[in-house]
Amino acid sequence: MPAHQGIHRPSAMGIIRTVLFLYVLSVHTAPLYAQGGEYITDHKPTSVSEVDYIHDAVSRRVLNLANRLDYLFAEERVVEENNESIVQVNVLTRYILDESPVLRLSLKGRLVLPYLEDRVQLIFDSADRERDIKDDLRITDVENEDERSLFTGLRYLAKETKRSRISLDGGLRWRGGPVPFARVRGRRVMTFDPWIIRLTQTVFWFSDRGFGETTQLDFERVLDDVHFFRATPSATWSETTRGVDLRQRFTVFHQLAYERILAADLDIQAHTRPTFQVDKYEFTLRYRRPFYRPWLLIEVAPGIQFTRENNYDAAPMITLKSEILFGDVPRILRPF
Repeated sequence: MPAHQGIHRPSAMGIIRTVLFLYVLSVHTAPLYAQGGEYITDHKPTSVSEVDYIHDAVSRRVLNLANRLDYLFAEERVVEENNESIVQVNVLTRYILDESPVLRLSLKGRLVLPYLEDRVQLIFDSADRERDIKDDLRITDVENEDERSLFTGLRYLAKETKRSRISLDGGLRWRGGPVPFARVRGRRVMTFDPWIIRLTQTVFWFSDRGFGETTQLDFERVLDDVHFFRATPSATWSETTRGVDLRQRFTVFHQLAYERILAADLDIQAHTRPTFQVDKYEFTLRYRRPFYRPWLLIEVAPGIQFTRENNYDAAPMITLKSEILFGDVPRILRPF
């Protein structure tokens, strides 16, 4: 009998299945795999192929991790799309070389109305990032009392699935008198392994400023067991902007421990009218973690910025921020 007879040789399909099984196992046991995904549920399909299962596993891993990082850093997407009653109190202090320190206290919250099938929320916000068609990083060292606003209104959740969401806001902005506003916000999640792409479209109206819209894309992927990458281009047009306000952010998250995250940000802001000009380059290194309790988070963020107003001269800075949560502290922030 030839030496090779009687020896079982695995088939090509068997080898492929073994490799796929090991890959899926490694995905589910990676240290960065976050618990309790928000948009895609954690279950194994029973009627799809192994390739589809891997696709779903990778998608869940990226989405779950992105959600957890955004919760920890209080990113606007999670703040806007969360369906829990919660109040956030933020205290921010920023020091920039040769400038006066900036101190900002803000209050933001939402109360879900359960008798309306959890589709209606009472919202209030003293520092809405879209209120002036600006980002809250554009902090000046002098704040006029008339420039501070309080937003109150209702949010109606028109549609929500694992991959999409549409909400409608309406209410009043209080600045020297009531100013009506309205906003429609839609989000769609798309998967192109190993990338997750989020498309967010916002259309807004203020009675004293007119109409405007913001388009934002988030390109996200897991780099390895301790690194996560996100690129976020966005464009805002309104009747008060200088043409189109453009922004590009690159962020690399590094997980030091489950509750301790380090993030490196490169932020570029520009406008298009009357000519294209870059307004700011900013690099920031952010360290954020819960402190003592899951409802208290602290952040330390040294950095350097180059602004057009200062002829792009380097200006070292540091930002100190604390955030207190009242109400339904997200499970994703609680310790195991």
